[in-house]
Amino acid sequence: PPLRHCLRAAAARPTLAALAAGLPAPPERAAGYLRSLVASGLLLLQPDFDDHGIDPLRQLAERVPELVPVREGLHTYGSAKGADRVVLGAALHERLRDAGITGKLRDVVTEQSVIPGVVVEAGLPSWQDALDDLALACRLLAVFDHTLPFKLAVAAFIRERFGAQAPVPFDRFYAELVRDGHEARRLHPAAVAFDMTGLTATLAASPVAEVRHLVDLVAEVRRALPDRQRIEQVLDALPAWVRPVGSVAVYAQRDGEELIVNAVNSGFGRARSQVRRLLHHVEADPLPVDAVYPCAPVYAEFTQTLATSLNQREAALPDRLDYPPPARLTVGLDGDGLPALFDGGPVVRPVHGGLSYERQLPPVMALLIEAFGENPLLLRPDQPLQHDASAGSGQGRVLHAPRLSIGQVVLRRATWVAQPGTLPRRAAGQSDADFLLTLTTWLTGHGLPPRFFVSVLRTGTVPAGSFAGDRSRKPMYVDIGSPPLVLAFERLAGDPAAAAVFQEVTPKPETALLDHQGVPRVTEYVIELNCRGDQE
Repeated sequence: PPLRHCLRAAAARPTLAALAAGLPAPPERAAGYLRSLVASGLLLLQPDFDDHGIDPLRQLAERVPELVPVREGLHTYGSAKGADRVVLGAALHERLRDAGITGKLRDVVTEQSVIPGVVVEAGLPSWQDALDDLALACRLLAVFDHTLPFKLAVAAFIRERFGAQAPVPFDRFYAELVRDGHEARRLHPAAVAFDMTGLTATLAASPVAEVRHLVDLVAEVRRALPDRQRIEQVLDALPAWVRPVGSVAVYAQRDGEELIVNAVNSGFGRARSQVRRLLHHVEADPLPVDAVYPCAPVYAEFTQTLATSLNQREAALPDRLDYPPPARLTVGLDGDGLPALFDGGPVVRPVHGGLSYERQLPPVMALLIEAFGENPLLLRPDQPLQHDASAGSGQGRVLHAPRLSIGQVVLRRATWVAQPGTLPRRAAGQSDADFLLTLTTWLTGHGLPPRFFVSVLRTGTVPAGSFAGDRSRKPMYVDIGSPPLVLAFERLAGDPAAAAVFQEVTPKPETALLDHQGVPRVTEYVIELNCRGDQE
């Protein structure tokens, strides 16, 4: 009865305070009950102003005067530098805490800056060969897509559970999948993407034939690398359920003639739409380039910011999906055998148009994207799938996978994986100098360079899905000649049950581009491609 009462009352779109006041319960108990509904996703807080605007905090402060000091503190902090910023940061932290916003400042404040006007223009002819190689490299990522096993398990569930009844209402599908979709949960992307034991055993144990067959397809692609002709032959022979990657946003750096890939996200204007929003307020024609995506089927993005500035943007796609999902959505199978979402007739593929991490999405939104839509993150530097033992060789418990190149594109830097118990540890009473010598000897013995990026991943009994929120997995730059960086690495790798993924540093810092003042800058390009080639 309390839930039915809340849902009926919420249909009139009251404020949270008004909804709490209407509950026949003491104020504290009513507020606690509503907080639990919000946390579970049954009740959605929706602002009645444009949270994609350039200054939504101003609109909030007009209604909640307590936020005025927070807004003023943010503006002052943003324009400060050096020591002033340290002092202002502490004051801003206090103001945020007074407003009920807790946590480290770096976790709750996102800084953004943008340069208006044309800084450089891409010379397409000089990039064409690299872009052709990049498109091929992105095509093969479809085989390594960590949402594919999940999609196949969901498709098998739809076939077995609903059969000729499909398509069925989404809410019915969701309820039954949560209750009985055991294989889909086992192959959920949160677990598969960070499976440190390698995916071969995980996939081979599946009762779904297509998932087991994926093991052979991955092996075929690995055997074909890096021969371009063999790769194209393998890709052309893939079954239809290995759906080609559509629009991708590649984050890459140039190193001479080579293009070094850092990460590959879904595209659909995902990165440029945020820049367009910022530039729109300083010039009339901010970024006259449209989002790149295949012509069919219908791609639709969610418009909610989910209370993070990382999702503030100008809409890039002509179609939208509401959240919570509308009752008219139904679920069935597409012509390629993968799950399909229908919106009153046509197939629609949901897209995460913001930049927030996909594991932070509400559960139902994440399911819509990962089961029926485009994988937001196709390649990341710390994803163990790319460092499977079968991809390289090693001595003892340190595996080595050499640099993986396809033409001018470096899809994976040279990589070393130190399994748990392998990393050198400081002996009791050992000095910094002696430990540095120990670490240098260990690096040299395993063929690691003196400068590297490293991610530390916890293994053992820790659930694989928990890796998603582990900050230590983020690559950290280490130069063995810098004592502070060595100490930071020692602290990062302090867990004896952790594995470490090392990558070569390329491009070298010495090759950084110089800005207009002659200052070296790390430069990363965002390249958006339609890998299906049905749109220029």
